[in-house]
Amino acid sequence: MRLFPHLAPVSGLSLVLALAIIPQAGADERPSQPADGNGVYVGGFAGYSRGSVRPVIVDAGITAVPGTYGNLTGGLIAGYRRMIGSRWVAGVEADVAFPNYLDSDAIAHGQTVGANRYVERMNAVGTLRGRIGYVFGDWTLFGTGGLAWSIGRVSRTPLGAGTAEEHERRRLGWAAGAGIERAMGGGWAARAEYLYTDLGAIDAAFAGGARYRSTLGAHYVRLGLTYRPGAAGPEGIPNALPDLPRVEVKGQTTLIYQGYPSFSAAYTGPNSFLPTSQIRQTWTGSLFIGVRLWEGAELHYSPELAQGFGLAGTFGAGGYPNGEAQKSSFLYPRYNTSRLYLRQTFGLGGPREELSSEWGQMSGSRDISRVTVQVGKFSVKDMFDNNAYAQDSRTDFLNWSIWAGGAFDYPADLVGLTYGAAAELNQPNFALRSGYFLIGSTPNANHFDRAVFRRGGYVGEVELRFQMFGQTTKLRLTGFVNHYLAGSYREALGLVASNPGLDPTDAITQTRRSRVKYGYVVNLEQPITEDLGVFARWSWNNGRTEIAAFTDIDASFSGGLQLKGTVWNRPQDRIGLGFAINQLSRDHRDYLAAGGLGILVGDGQLTYRAERVFEAFYSAALPYNTTLTLNYQLLVNPAYNADRGHWCRSCPRACALPSDAFLRSGWTPAKCAVCPVGGTPAALHADTVRPSRISRKGLCQPGPDHRATGWPHPDRLDGNSLQRSTEERMRATSLSSRIRFDRLSLSPVLWRSEPHVAAAVLQASLAALLARHGGRVFWALALTHAILSVVAPAIGFHTLPRDTIEGFLWG
Repeated sequence: MRLFPHLAPVSGLSLVLALAIIPQAGADERPSQPADGNGVYVGGFAGYSRGSVRPVIVDAGITAVPGTYGNLTGGLIAGYRRMIGSRWVAGVEADVAFPNYLDSDAIAHGQTVGANRYVERMNAVGTLRGRIGYVFGDWTLFGTGGLAWSIGRVSRTPLGAGTAEEHERRRLGWAAGAGIERAMGGGWAARAEYLYTDLGAIDAAFAGGARYRSTLGAHYVRLGLTYRPGAAGPEGIPNALPDLPRVEVKGQTTLIYQGYPSFSAAYTGPNSFLPTSQIRQTWTGSLFIGVRLWEGAELHYSPELAQGFGLAGTFGAGGYPNGEAQKSSFLYPRYNTSRLYLRQTFGLGGPREELSSEWGQMSGSRDISRVTVQVGKFSVKDMFDNNAYAQDSRTDFLNWSIWAGGAFDYPADLVGLTYGAAAELNQPNFALRSGYFLIGSTPNANHFDRAVFRRGGYVGEVELRFQMFGQTTKLRLTGFVNHYLAGSYREALGLVASNPGLDPTDAITQTRRSRVKYGYVVNLEQPITEDLGVFARWSWNNGRTEIAAFTDIDASFSGGLQLKGTVWNRPQDRIGLGFAINQLSRDHRDYLAAGGLGILVGDGQLTYRAERVFEAFYSAALPYNTTLTLNYQLLVNPAYNADRGHWCRSCPRACALPSDAFLRSGWTPAKCAVCPVGGTPAALHADTVRPSRISRKGLCQPGPDHRATGWPHPDRLDGNSLQRSTEERMRATSLSSRIRFDRLSLSPVLWRSEPHVAAAVLQASLAALLARHGGRVFWALALTHAILSVVAPAIGFHTLPRDTIEGFLWG
């Protein structure tokens, strides 16, 4: 028997493989290198494709209207090369290309015939080719040819009522092309190439005798970068690199498997976590390329491939549990230019600081006092609301409301990126940042509003640095204003009231016009020792209009800690504990309760409670720059809905929530769920709001199995005896379940039934780990106690006063 289906726990396992950081020099900073050598190489490319489709559609006649398409593409390369003499090189190469992440970029052809819409999509195109080239100095001129293949889908969708049909189809054809490649030293080579592919014909049959046939040919122009492990560098040493590089290349790939067990739900809406158990997978692979252009100027480019699905299609919670899950789900990988920006730094003199080569940062040195300007495509989070302990879902916390201020509705497309300009003034003790960014043409959109400076997102931040506990504390105050086309929750409800039958989601689109959303984030980053640090964020927005881009949160408080494994001789390992309490404004919750849908949430109904999140992870460093992370999350009231997953408290064994905190909270679900011990559910009445006034009107009717369960008969239950018997039963069952979770060092049964014991064990463990730091133990334990005092009610250990802060947040 599951003891806590209402907790809707979500657990995830992530595998992070970081490729070695390998900076490279420009040609003018190293001796000329012959493009020789044999061996295997791997790499990636990005470019543009232009194709033509010649369809024949049989549907109430024969239609043959050719079409063209064009899109950005990106992909992977692997091959083998071998020198023939001193000037010729031959080899074999395979590649696979994927379309850009926009839905329209995967469409090769779309056409309406009669009462149906036919669409052909390209998911992947690959080749297997031979190569032969002529080498002169650093350069190789080559020709190539071989087989080509593709995977796509053809669909027919009725314009009116009816069922859509879809078929996967594979093509086989040929490819030929030519290009030029330049050796850069250390096994790296850059290339430019052209390919033409003829992918042959496909045939798809549909109901009613309809058919779709087509042939397809495409031109590709692309730039690539390859790496040959073990190649000799300028010093004759494998992968040796010169000093003061002009080009740096880094890479990372992240694979996440995440799932949750089944839980009970009175109802399920379009944007709900499904009550049945799920396991989903996401994957990203990224390169980070930095180029020094002139003094203080850097060009950064990051091509990325993304694939996978978030739990429930990336719906179901404001604090969504996977930061790698895109709002656009991809069965096959998709290409994305995730970063492309120019950064100019103006030094103001004085002391300098050394920089290591990291993501978005090139090695070298710079003035501490400086002005930095950045223009291009990047994420607002790259420069604003940073925190060393909760920042990147690829390396630390996964939950959206922990690695960011949950109510920070920053401009972005569906994958979290935008175009804009930002500037920073940095001084030893403070920093000032401001930026302007394009915002979606509609809420939660991939296309941006081009009314530059008339609409858009404005962000400002002040960062203060001072000393506490002998460490540098950072306090960031971020404010944002979004001027965008959006609907009003309250106006939409007014339309629904005056037009019965109008769907609230349709109603809010009718209220869209230029509006303003504003808010702020308070962000604390506090190291305690070299190995331990804590963080906290409080974020808020006015909550009257639709979410622009991030997630359905109007106020959020989050915090936690990270601890390095130095004490147990694993200095690269990390433990993280975090929590979040997320809330909605009154307008927002009323809109959802009426059946409206948000960006990530919308159950069709709503019994509002604050959404509560707990997250814990252990990140273990493995050889070859690989990290294996076990991540556990607990979501209470996902999507702010106390009806979904909660047990009705009427039946003490299974349809009552076994928690004195819940009984003291004064909340009851709208109706009893299924009583699994033979009772008959009965509606809950208003006079059952407090445990002391529970009557038979609010209890499941007695069933034959109640006596066998050891529970008191419902006829003899009042509120106090129900609470006592529930607590006793839980303490008895938690002992057997506690061992089951011991190896994870985190048991929802233990934590739920014995919160004080769990807190004491955790505090004692931290005390032992920090004993070596002497006088800092007191402060560390004090902060730990403060965090636990908040975490405990956040995930339901104790009762939170209802509407404590809601009155003055939104009026």
